[in-house]
Amino acid sequence: MEAHDGEESVELALEHRPQLVILDFMLPKRSGSDVLTAIRRELPPEETHVIVVSAWPDADEAAVAAGADAFLPKPFEPEHLEAIVRNMLSDA
Repeated sequence: MEAHDGEESVELALEHRPQLVILDFMLPKRSGSDVLTAIRRELPPEETHVIVVSAWPDADEAAVAAGADAFLPKPFEPEHLEAIVRNMLSDA
């Protein structure tokens, strides 16, 4: 499933409780950092993995502080994302 803004991201995550969320920090209506904080309040890391992708400077530190499981700076190779996803889901 795909969300088009930060508000919808939180709503979908809390409604569907996905095993994995790939989250950009630059979102309209609600920042990705705020979305991640909201998700982590309700969905523990052992239930839902979160990978943050962003071109935002210092997003890696903000992502870790907010509870992300992994961070990928943009641009990145799709194979790199695929490897992280595979690793996370094989541990679940």
